[in-house]
Formats: sequence, C-alpha cells, structure tokens
Amino acid sequence: MSILIPISANSKSSSYYANLIKTHISKGQPLEFSGLGLAISRTIKIVEDLKKAGLITVEKIETSIVEIKTRQSIDNPEYYIQQKPKISIIVQPVENFSEIVLQRMAANQN
Repeated sequence: MSILIPISANSKSSSYYANLIKTHISKGQPLEFSGLGLAISRTIKIVEDLKKAGLITVEKIETSIVEIKTRQSIDNPEYYIQQKPKISIIVQPVENFSEIVLQRMAANQN
C-alpha cells in the first residue's frame, strides 16, 4: 500500500514535495503521485525534478481513464459523467535520502 499524494494543475513547488517525502520516509512505504487531467504534466515534472535531484526512484507508472460525476451548472442540478485521463507514479525514496537532505541543508547554510 502506498501513500497517495494528489497533484493539482496549480500545485506547490518540487521542494514542497521533497519536504512531504521527508515526513513519510520513516513509514517505509512507497509514495504515489497522482495527477488528473491538466495536472498530468505537472505530476510528471515534479517526479522528474525529484528524480534528477537524486531523492527518489520510480517503481511504476500507470495511466488510466476515470469517470467523474460533474454538475452542468449551479442552476442545473443534473449531473453528467466526464472522462478524464489520470497518471499514477509510484516512487520510493532513495536509501540515503536522509543523508542527501542533510548535506543540502548544510550547503544552504554556508
């Protein structure tokens, strides 16, 4: 079972997600970054940034189409089903994640 981290199209920076990984690393579980629709490219960029920084390894990438129940408008109470693409990327923090983070913190203080 992985810890789900949903990404929105207007989400936070890669450093925010690096800090989020730090909070979950002690749990020893994989993390799942998930993006829906317009957030797919943002999800990929965040994972790539964390991977290039040497903080994670990618274990699995899945794509799918999900159905979302959406209201037509505020005035119209009827719903319709909308299909949206989804990406899920399962990652694992690298073994020496804590050491890398401490080294970077020390370098930023100097």
